[in-house]
Amino acid sequence: GGFPVPISTMNPVGSKPYAVVTESSLTLLRGANPFPRDGAFVKSDVSATVYGMVGGFPVPISTMNPVGSKPYAVVTESSLTLLRTANPKPRDGAFVKSDVSATVYTIVGGYPVPISSMNQVGSKPIAVVTESSLALLRKR
Repeated sequence: GGFPVPISTMNPVGSKPYAVVTESSLTLLRGANPFPRDGAFVKSDVSATVYGMVGGFPVPISTMNPVGSKPYAVVTESSLTLLRTANPKPRDGAFVKSDVSATVYTIVGGYPVPISSMNQVGSKPIAVVTESSLALLRKR
């Protein structure tokens, strides 16, 4: 999702192509993309669970319905831990919706709050997660 996630082993990469970049290029990438893009999907190399990124926070999703045929990045479990530690809750201002409802929520204080108008969203990305994932965010 635009954010360079460090991985501790090449297992997730396998034979996929990768680019060698300088540390200054990584710094520029991190500055341009301080969080993984909302709506991006990641999966651990040691678990079947797929996570939807909401405000920089990986939210576990219970079915592949929101993912569909969209690609997801495979990362190490330690990379997921790093994302959870760096972003212990979704950041304010992110938008999220359930895959079975038209209601869009904005994140305020780590919690989803329904918005009254799509004008608030504009062209910002809306992360789509399962209803059970949205329920997890409400309980945080």
